Amino acid sequence: MSAFRPSEETKDRQRRASDPAASAWVSANAGSGKTYVLSNRVVRLLLQGHEPAGVLCITFTKAAAANMANTVFRRLAAWTSASDAELDTALIELGEASPSSEDRARARRLFARALDTPGGLKVLTIHGFCESLLHQFPFEAEVPAAFTVVDERVQSELVEQARADVLNLAAADPESALGHALTRLVTSTADMTLQRVLREVLMRGEELDRLMRSDGDANFSEVFRRLGLALGETATLTELDALILGAPGALAKRSDIVEWLRWGGKSDENLAACLARAGTGGDAETCRAAYLDVFLTKERNPRSDRAFVTRALRDERPDLFGLLIGERERLATLWQRRGAALAREKTESLLLLADAIRTRYRTEKARRGALDFADLIHAAGRLLTNVSSAFVHFKLDQGIDHVLVDEAQDTSPEQWAIVEGLTSEFTAGHGARAKTRTIFAVGDEKQSIFGFQGAAPDRFGEMRTHFERRHRDAEKNFSEVRLTQSFRTAKDVLDAVDHVFATDTARRGLTFDDEKTLHETARPDAPGRVEIWPLEKAEAGPDGVPWDAPFDEVSAKNPVAVLSDKIAEAVKDWTQGQNAIAPGEVLILVRQRGPLFEALLRKLKEKGLPVAGADRLDLGKHIAVLDMLALADALLFADNDLALASVLKSPLFELDDNDLISIAARRRGSLRNALRISEDARHRAAHDKLERFARLAAHKRPFDFYALVLGDGGGRRDFHRRLGFEVDDVLDEFLSYALNYGENETPTLAGFVSWMRAAPAIIKRDLETGGGNVRVMTVHGAKGLEAETVVLADIGLVRHASKVPLIFPVKETGAKEADAEIPVWSAGKDADPPLVSAARQDEAAREAGEHRRLLYVAMTRAKDRLVVAGHLNDPKKDTAPPDSWYALVREGLADKAQEIAVAGFDEPVLVYHPTPGTHAPKTAEAAAKPPAPPAWIFEKLPKEKPAPEWIAPSRAVAHDFAEAETLKLAISAKERGVLLHRLIETLPRYAGTEADAAARYLTNIAPDLPDSERTALAGEALAVLKEPAIAALLSAPGRSEVPVAGEIARPGRAPLFVSGQVDRLIVTADRVTVLDFKSDRPAPNKAPEGYITQLALYRALLRRIFSGKTIDCALVWTAGPKLEPIPQEALDVALERVLGMAPLP
Repeated sequence: MSAFRPSEETKDRQRRASDPAASAWVSANAGSGKTYVLSNRVVRLLLQGHEPAGVLCITFTKAAAANMANTVFRRLAAWTSASDAELDTALIELGEASPSSEDRARARRLFARALDTPGGLKVLTIHGFCESLLHQFPFEAEVPAAFTVVDERVQSELVEQARADVLNLAAADPESALGHALTRLVTSTADMTLQRVLREVLMRGEELDRLMRSDGDANFSEVFRRLGLALGETATLTELDALILGAPGALAKRSDIVEWLRWGGKSDENLAACLARAGTGGDAETCRAAYLDVFLTKERNPRSDRAFVTRALRDERPDLFGLLIGERERLATLWQRRGAALAREKTESLLLLADAIRTRYRTEKARRGALDFADLIHAAGRLLTNVSSAFVHFKLDQGIDHVLVDEAQDTSPEQWAIVEGLTSEFTAGHGARAKTRTIFAVGDEKQSIFGFQGAAPDRFGEMRTHFERRHRDAEKNFSEVRLTQSFRTAKDVLDAVDHVFATDTARRGLTFDDEKTLHETARPDAPGRVEIWPLEKAEAGPDGVPWDAPFDEVSAKNPVAVLSDKIAEAVKDWTQGQNAIAPGEVLILVRQRGPLFEALLRKLKEKGLPVAGADRLDLGKHIAVLDMLALADALLFADNDLALASVLKSPLFELDDNDLISIAARRRGSLRNALRISEDARHRAAHDKLERFARLAAHKRPFDFYALVLGDGGGRRDFHRRLGFEVDDVLDEFLSYALNYGENETPTLAGFVSWMRAAPAIIKRDLETGGGNVRVMTVHGAKGLEAETVVLADIGLVRHASKVPLIFPVKETGAKEADAEIPVWSAGKDADPPLVSAARQDEAAREAGEHRRLLYVAMTRAKDRLVVAGHLNDPKKDTAPPDSWYALVREGLADKAQEIAVAGFDEPVLVYHPTPGTHAPKTAEAAAKPPAPPAWIFEKLPKEKPAPEWIAPSRAVAHDFAEAETLKLAISAKERGVLLHRLIETLPRYAGTEADAAARYLTNIAPDLPDSERTALAGEALAVLKEPAIAALLSAPGRSEVPVAGEIARPGRAPLFVSGQVDRLIVTADRVTVLDFKSDRPAPNKAPEGYITQLALYRALLRRIFSGKTIDCALVWTAGPKLEPIPQEALDVALERVLGMAPLP
């Protein structure tokens, strides 16, 4: 890539934008260095002495937040070791004039200062900031104190469960309000349509709650009253249907008209027949339909005069024809009213169901103490705009002095309200006077492409005006800066962008002012190139695909296949040879994922090119995951032949259709049994493998089961062989889901399979760098990315009619500004009342604007070369639709580009390449297949060392304590033993006064113990100390209560991990003595097995520590007292017995 040569004007604008003394609003073209300017401002704020914790950066994604923080830290880290000259150059370029030694010292300390800031730099997504804010002020925000945030998958699962519960409840009670609502909808709406419209209205979330329960309680009647006003119709469908035939004076002289029409032509006779049927007194609905057929078309539009009655009859009886015309007008108006009434009744039913679903969803979230992402935004907005939250503002006022908003064009109105609440004190009252506090926003309305997430690009300009006015009123500095010079794209490509969007038609919705797009480049000498390939057109006639071909197989003549092959071949040429570019510098963009997207990935792989894979995966729909779920189905349900057949054809078993036919065609019983008795060795091997998997499934958690299938079972290697190494991402995410499920739910295989299918599991992969691979992705996913060569492979059609919303929000005339919009379920475009029609037009205009902004984003991802291509599926068409991306680009460049014949194309390629020079962006080695992984990757790992079995010496063998006297005491045997141990350990320190010391100790430590029992305990301890054999041992140097732990090997089994505490350990030159105090009352005549085993385990551990010394063990019975040495032989027997025991439960 050529060197950057930014203009002095651009440098000056960058310095003004990053000036910490003034708020700034920056409009930045694509590639003009938004991140650079934003990081400059953060660094300059820190240089001016502002606390890192007082600077809040709000970004659009987590990846952007991480990139921003890394950019700042990298720069600050470099300054720590930079020379004075290097640091001066950096500071001057930043905008700091004549740096002094103090300035340099401060700059070098910034890195450590930022690292030492609690929590680090505040670079957060808007949701991340809201979450931290609500955790700070849960009471004021009225959210659970320790709330958790549910992700999109869990949210979908909860909503789906609430939807199912409500619909089941409504179906079970058809006479209830919900039952009537459901009946009304299912009788007039297809199931898929009902599901879609429910999704649309539920996506309104908080807005729906505010509408239906503005004060917390249901206010359905008020909502329905407003709905009737908005649609201009309050009559019911029943009332309006009755007016079709039964209106007073409806078509007088009907019989005369029937006779009159019968004398006319064929069309007149048909009208007469319809009119006659309408008056036969049959089924009311049939009669109404026949009557409407006379006056309205099948689409229920008024019949034209010419198609109504033949001229001869009109001239013969103008009076009767006049009656028909009047009735036609009445029915046309009535039918429009009926459309409004239908929309009102369907909307009422929809809102009732949606409110019930939202109520259940909110209840479940409250039960879990959870919030979703929308809750974070709304709760934070309420917190910051609530006038009673003065304390919150005071606390924030002390902590946040500077707010920076990245990608501001994609900020929704609700998010802007949060920013406004955060900065409300910056220009008002004491907050405006005390110190310099600023807001900074950078964005580009031309790149606002996330309307489906609530982004409102027009608000970018509105908020600029709002903050500019506030700063002007407060006499604060405010800069409006435009960055137009691109550091990414060559001049020829930028000129092409300007040409494409030069006309008012192409620019409509791109920006919200009358200015044309104007781009400059900081790479003036870099040659650029824009190619417009001929469209790949569909051929008329059958495509020759056999009837038994796989349903997803694409014919070689299919335009999708042809275009994909040409693009893949071009990429191969670009990435190989002397002037090749790196594969990671090729970015292929589509409007949406579909056949073209999949075909491109397939063709690139076929040609041996490294491909990054899909940028977004629906995990549950990936073939590898479907195979893994089918495996579970086959194992859980032995008679599920379909699931078994599916998994047998998977890479896990590698059977094919011929195998299945030979096994299943004449089988008796299940497919699994037929597999077992097959004479084919491959089939029996498959059965044996299936049985091994079945045994694992019966005893393992889902994660453990699938990990073993993919690892020890060779499944991952099998999937690699069929699907390539990119399947690893899918398999790893699948295992991650299995692990998460096991941590949060009862880990059953059946439950996990059901859970995986209950809601979408979407993986969003970061392809920012592509890892040196060719990237194929949607334009939405490519936002913020760049590449030397960009291929716009999609013709870029406007959305299909099936994607047009069914819900349109409206407000009735005279509604208050604070009133929530009412989502209306349109009965159809032709039946829309005026307000709904206007809402539909507004939505279409917003969609058309975003369609053009997507094209702008796609074109400006290219550094040096842009290729525009496309295909047509309809053989009757040979040109692109006028609103398509392809047509917009071709129209903008057709008279400025050259036609060049290119091999492989039947028509010339249009090339826009006005700057002289050879297009050779970067030399790279020829793309090669990734090296084969080393053989050891596929070698089976040795079995892991079994995890030790844990055992406590005191509980190694069960022991029944004597209870004859213990039951008479006020404390338990364990508590009594602890007191005796303490006394025996401490009393030797008080030689001559042992009795007094024992009395004081027991009085302090056990004041509630009766005097008689304290006396008995003291006497028992003193007796132990006076017993000669015991006293001799206790007087020897030793340690009390010594913890010991370690492993004891067991041949052929997992080692035994022992952890305990020795009461008294005495170590001499050649001997170790272990004393274990026992307070059983009365003392048994023979040491119990459990006590001997305890000492045997201690001895086994101590032998490893005191190698070569004799280990003696003895029990000290406090009741008696007496010393009982344990013979070495008894210890040996006890140890052998415990090492051979089955594991304890």
